[in-house]
Amino acid sequence: EYPRMEANRGGAQLTATEFHEAFAANLSASKIEQRPFVTLTYAQSLDGCISKERGKPLLLSGKESMVMTHRLRAIHKGILVGIGTVIADNPSLTTRLVEGDSPRPIIMDTSLRTPLTSKLMNRKTNKPIIVTTKAKKDSETEQRREALKKAGATILECDASSNGRVDVDSMLKCLQPHVSSIMVEGGASIIESFLRTTEDAKTCRVDQLIVTIAPTIVGNGLSPYQNLPFASSSGGCPRMKNVKYATVGIDVMVLGQLH
Repeated sequence: EYPRMEANRGGAQLTATEFHEAFAANLSASKIEQRPFVTLTYAQSLDGCISKERGKPLLLSGKESMVMTHRLRAIHKGILVGIGTVIADNPSLTTRLVEGDSPRPIIMDTSLRTPLTSKLMNRKTNKPIIVTTKAKKDSETEQRREALKKAGATILECDASSNGRVDVDSMLKCLQPHVSSIMVEGGASIIESFLRTTEDAKTCRVDQLIVTIAPTIVGNGLSPYQNLPFASSSGGCPRMKNVKYATVGIDVMVLGQLH
């Protein structure tokens, strides 16, 4: 089962500029205090795939929607990815396509595998925040921690989830003093962890969801939805409300909140 987009319930088609303004207004109106404002954004194919296979990036977004993504980056204080994305893509996570400050990189990295040679570690300013767990590390991992700190990274230790990885809710609380808003651009496992509801199943970790839909079919690719515990009936699936969408170049970008 996939999350449904309720475009027939107040869905509004906007221009690209109106789309950006609508999101910026939602962000500025946020009254969240216990954690940063969370925007989850990713590009997918028509058949719901974000890549052909895990660890191998697939460029889906067109030029115009990529510029929009950089505009959205510029109004966030932090940008979050997983260590898998850092190793596979070696991203810069800047706003090079638009004017505006680049957000501070945040890396979910349980085993502190962030390469010292990565672009994120070699920024002149705004060095990354690396989020790991409180679990005791071996001597080799501790050496990597000290090397990353010496290179300018901020290391945050958070609680571990049941699978031993960084617990998302604990991480968001740890990040609150550092950044007021986060744009999440992770791969499949990061997207999945943010789409899951909290332990009490009453709230969602995502304040705004932005999905860029590219006019292509991947076929037998990697979906961020396939391991989510959605109910078998449509009534139990998360839905988007306050839906807005814009045609940006050849892509369609959809904005809304999950409930």
